[in-house]
Amino acid sequence: MSIICLEGASAVGKTTTFMAMAKKTSTYVIPEDPKKTNGI
Repeated sequence: MSIICLEGASAVGKTTTFMAMAKKTSTYVIPEDPKKTNGI
């Protein structure tokens, strides 16, 4: 199993890019909310 992590600044298209990639490769997406992971 491979894990792919897309990181970058806000509003650069990470979600759009990953959703397109996931659709082509039949993968599962685990969304991450930075506000929750940073304890804010």
